[in-house]
Order: sequence, then C-alpha cells, then structure tokens
Amino acid sequence: MNGYMKNQNGSTGIVTELFVCILATSFVLLWCDNAFSWMPSIQHDLTGQKKKYRCELSDALFVMNSEVGTVMMCDVTNTLTTRPLAPIGKTEDWYAAASNDTVSIQNDSPDVEKEYQEEMEFTLQGMVELENFIHAAQDQEPDEANKKNELRNRLKLRVGFENLYLLMVNNVYVNSSIVHDPAEDYHYSEETSVARNLRISSRDGEATFNELYCNYTSGRFRIRIGNQLYAWGTADAFNPTSYFNPYDARELLLKDDDEFKAGVPSLSALVFLDNYSLELVYVPVHIPMILPATQSFWYIDFGAIPFSVDIEETDGLELAPGNSGYGARFTGTVSGIDFSLSGYHGPDREAVLMPYRTVLTPNEPISLRVAQRHYIINMIGFDLSSSFDKFVIQCEAAYSPDKRGLVEPEDTSTITLPFQVASSSFISYAAGFNYFVPLSRILKGHEGETVFTFEWSQSRYFDDKIASPLISDIIICRIEDSYFSGRVPISITAIIGTRERGYIFWPKLGYDFQNGLTIEIAYVNIIGSGKDDSPFDYSIFNSYRDKDIFMWSIRYVY
Repeated sequence: MNGYMKNQNGSTGIVTELFVCILATSFVLLWCDNAFSWMPSIQHDLTGQKKKYRCELSDALFVMNSEVGTVMMCDVTNTLTTRPLAPIGKTEDWYAAASNDTVSIQNDSPDVEKEYQEEMEFTLQGMVELENFIHAAQDQEPDEANKKNELRNRLKLRVGFENLYLLMVNNVYVNSSIVHDPAEDYHYSEETSVARNLRISSRDGEATFNELYCNYTSGRFRIRIGNQLYAWGTADAFNPTSYFNPYDARELLLKDDDEFKAGVPSLSALVFLDNYSLELVYVPVHIPMILPATQSFWYIDFGAIPFSVDIEETDGLELAPGNSGYGARFTGTVSGIDFSLSGYHGPDREAVLMPYRTVLTPNEPISLRVAQRHYIINMIGFDLSSSFDKFVIQCEAAYSPDKRGLVEPEDTSTITLPFQVASSSFISYAAGFNYFVPLSRILKGHEGETVFTFEWSQSRYFDDKIASPLISDIIICRIEDSYFSGRVPISITAIIGTRERGYIFWPKLGYDFQNGLTIEIAYVNIIGSGKDDSPFDYSIFNSYRDKDIFMWSIRYVY
C-alpha cells in the first residue's frame, strides 16, 4: 500500500515490546561501554585532567565544556577549536560552518592520528523521559483533563571508524498508564503502520528512526546514505530553506527540537572547499507532513465549517522517479558573514488540506472529509548570519514559482465541494537575532548565560485569490537563563500571530540535579480571536484557543 504495511491487531503490543527491548539493550550496551576498558579511545591532557573525546563529525573529536558554554573540537592535526554552542534545533553540521578561534595543543602520543584512524569506535548515549500533559479547561471531569502520559526512550548509537561509521538515533514512545490511563482523544495514529522512513505508529505507541545512516569521509568529501535530518537555514524556529524534512505537527509547537521534524531516506554528498562547501541531496521517496489524528486532542479546527473534520492519513506520493526530490546548497563565509544559496525540486513538504466531500454516518453528526494533497514544486533560497558584538543576526528566504494553495471563492457564505487548488508564485522569509544579555553587570555573581531570541516569519502567495498559509505572520520572542550554577534553567516564550491577533504564552521552569536527572514544569496559554468568519481564514491560534496545557516531565540522561 505505497510503502505502508498495516495491521489492525496488536496496535499497542508491537511498540511496547520494542520500547522494552531497546531500553534493555541501551543499559546493556552502556554497561559494556564502561566495563571494557580496552575499547579504543583517544585522550588529551588539556586542563591537567584526562578527558575522553568522541568523534561527532567526520574529521573531528568533540567534548562539551559546560563551564564556559562552548564546544571544544580537537582534530587529529593537534588543533583545539573553541566555538559557541549551536542555536536551538541545529545539528552537528552547524559547527562545521561556524567561525572559530584556534590554538595549538600537544598530544600525549605521537601515534594518536594513526591509532585513531585504525581503531574502531563505539559510543552510546541515551535518555529516558516521562512527560505529562494536563488540559487546563474548567468544564471537564478530572479524569478527562489528563491527556498525555508519555514514556520516551531516546538512544543514540554510533559504531565504526573515524571515516566510516553507522549512526542511529531512535525514539520509542508509549502513552503509558504509569500515572493514569491515557485519554481516548490522545493517540499517535488511527491504525498500526510502518512508514517509508521506518516510523512505526500505533494508537498508543510509536518508534522513530529520524537519523539512521552510514557515513563515509575521505579528505574533502563526505557521503551519507539513510534517514537524515538536514539543518539548512539559519532561523531558530521556521526555516523556509529547510526543504526536505516535513514537520511533525501533532502537538502544535510543543515538541522538543529534536522531534519537530521527520527524517527522510536520502543520499547526501558534502564537498569541503576551503572556506566554502557544497552539499547535494537526493530523496527517492516522499515523506509527508505528520498531522494530528482524526478527532484527537490536537486535531485542526477549520473554523467556520459547521462539521467535524476528518483529515485522511496518507503515505505520501506514489513511488515514482518523478516524485523524488533533490537539492543543492552552497555555503561560505565572506567578510565575517556566513551565507548559503540553495535550490530544490521535489514534493512540497507542506500538504494542501483540501475538503472534498461530506460523510453521513447513521446516528453520528455529518463530517467533512479532508484530503492531504501533495504537489511537486521548485524552490530557490538563501540565508545569512553574522555576529556583531553580543548579537547574532540571521535571516533566510525561499521563493517558489509554482506552489499550490486553496482558492478562496468570492462568496464565502456558502461552501462548495471540492475546494479548488491553484498554482501561484510564493515567498517565505524569516529574520531575527539572538542577543547575549550581559546580565552579570546587573546581578553580581550571575553565572548563567542569558539569551534573548527574536524572530519574525511570514509567507505569502502572489495570487490574492489563494488563501494564506496556516502558519504565517508569526513573531517569536524567547528569553532563556539559568541560576544556581546552572541548576535552575528558565525560559519564557511568546508566539504572537500578527494576522489573527492571537498568541501563545509559554513559561518553563526546571531543576537540573547535575547527575543526569532533570525535572521540568511548564504552562502553555493559547489565546485566539474567536471563531473564523471563513473556512479559509483558520489559524493555529483559533484552532487551539481552548487547549491550554499544564506540562511536567522527568528526564534522565544516561
């Protein structure tokens, strides 16, 4: 069934068993990693203490320096590089493009380079998290308020050599009954399925492999094959030039940064050219955007449509050479400004949600059937980033001459099905900055790093007859800080809709025991302007205006 295998029986068991197996395997592998001291490693004496460095990029060894908030990269040519931490949501590739300052260091052994290239490396990192969502609405029973009791295990495994290795990042989720039975309207999918990128979904559980690839590096050339995430673009939240990875929109914007996008099976090649690089990507199969299941807690409300909405699940465009995607990105640095130019041809990562017929079921209300339509588009884009004193300024934009959208009729008082779809020129852009606030000048002895983030994004069709995108005209403001030697991280996020006059207010408070254990509480307040006057004017703020959530989580990193 176009890349899906479906099974109606045992929807919970398959993911639950997989969760238990992976969790048990994680601890066994972790024990092995610590128990066998003969496993190869490289150590350099940088600060009077021995530290182990693990390879996280093709030609580099990384270690986190929590005291100064930087990443130190030691390559096999005895060069130590200090760099600022990557922005939220960026992957290791971000470091490869960052500016750096270098100093020389001395190796403990002159044979380090030879030893490292010849010996196999094994690294394992993991995280277990229990996350709970409680609906804050007043007109409901206490049992109905508890929506999500999710147990998550994240495992990152790497095995191989410096230039040839296999990387896997796996997440297993179970909507468990440890705290309370999960709500009937909170589930991952309608039925058990295995997607083209190996995402295994059922009603009460899921397993993902957003990164599962083989990496080979030789000199200035790197090639990867498998499920990959591409950190194209410089914006912190919405990246117009991130063409390949579709959004996972099942929890609005509340997913962690490493969960917000789905990996795609692909082949990529990266060529390093001194201060420049060129990346080529080919995606042979289409992976669609992940939307909330029908009548789930986060389902999309189409505003003025007086029916319940049933959005059909899809496995994407059919397997055909014409439905594959490919793109290229050229990056470099000129006069202290990082830039990139990119192009793409392939399936649009955003679906057109097209209502096309009504469904009448005996003894049930009339429902409106909505199809996810995907189309082939062409896009070109650029992004810029530069640092000025305590500011990091970034912007990016993408243009398409043939993006599809719903045509809004002149008379919106009546609904005619199916809705019409048309092609138009389209532009999407985002701009913002990160400001590293010198709070220590005001609060004596303040050790945390205070960062204020601002970003504005907008998307527009050139044809005024086409309805505006679901997510557009958004301002995001965020302040992040930490206190008591980093034990108490805090953040306050405001997401403001300038078009629909809505906002999301999201404060968050945590406590880090600094032994791998972290607890966190948060509250999400969503305000919309009310019901939309037209089905073409629906927005995320109006769709979720009564979905205020209290969140708490317990996380352990191993």
